[in-house]
Formats: sequence, C-alpha cells, structure tokens
Amino acid sequence: MAMEQVELRNGATAPVTAVQTAYMSLAKMWPVDPIAVTELVELARDPAHVLWGNTAQRLMQASLLGAGRKLHPVTRDVVLSSFTGSPDDESLRLLDSPVAGRPVTGWRGFLKDLAWVIPLALVGCCSLAAMVVGFGLGRPWLGVLGVVLFAVMLWLAFHSGCKQAGE
Repeated sequence: MAMEQVELRNGATAPVTAVQTAYMSLAKMWPVDPIAVTELVELARDPAHVLWGNTAQRLMQASLLGAGRKLHPVTRDVVLSSFTGSPDDESLRLLDSPVAGRPVTGWRGFLKDLAWVIPLALVGCCSLAAMVVGFGLGRPWLGVLGVVLFAVMLWLAFHSGCKQAGE
C-alpha cells in the first residue's frame, strides 16, 4: 500500500505522515529553542554548515537530526519548505505550512487556535451549570440561557474548526 505523498513548497514530494511529524517537531521546538532550529535551517540550506555548541544533541533529542549528525532528506525538504527569511538579519520565520498550496491541518492548526480553547471551555462550563441550576431549581429562564450559551459555544467551535481546515 502506497503512502499518500504531498508536494512541498520547495518542489519536493514526501509522505504526509513524515511531513506532519517533522513540521510538528519544528513548530514545537521553534518558540522554545530558536537557536537550535536556526542552526537546523542553516544546515538544511548549506550541508557544509558546522552546528554551533551542543545544538546537534538537542536536534537529535527532537528527532530532527539523525545519527552521525546527518539530516534526513525528507526532514531537509520540510525544513526548507517551512521557513522564510534569513537568520543573518533575524527575519527567519516559521510558515503556516510546508505544503505547497494548502495548509497542514492538525497540530499546527490546533496550536494556532489554542486561544479559543479556554474561552470555549469556560462558556461550556457556565452554560452547563446554568442549565443544571436553572432547570433543577425551577428557574427556566436560567436553563434557557444555559442552552443558548451552549449553542453559541458549539457554533464558535464549529466555525473555528472550519477556519482551520480552510473551508
């Protein structure tokens, strides 16, 4: 059974699962260890680049660099397709997707819209509490308010999910 392939921004093709895994590792590591990721970008752009300090160990721990400090060709293509700008003038930035023509859904979309999680959870809890208290204590107006709040929460969650998927 053949694995589904996607075209990356640099023109290479790679298995979807490998692209998602490598991109998720990059997106997770970029805000925490930008120096290591910057060194990885430099290595992907120039195979003769010498990694600085203990960067190789940190990249190997994140499974972005293989044994012998070798960069796997698929990881190299994902790195090249995921960043724009130059480390020299600090304009290096992570793109929303390494895939040509469409966003990568999943973790990146989830992390991007993580700001919705806490408000939606709060609205959901408040609406459920209003329903239980309102209908349980004979205050139907409070129960109806809870139902309305719950409907708004579901609409926001659905709308956010459609926006992530690019619909």
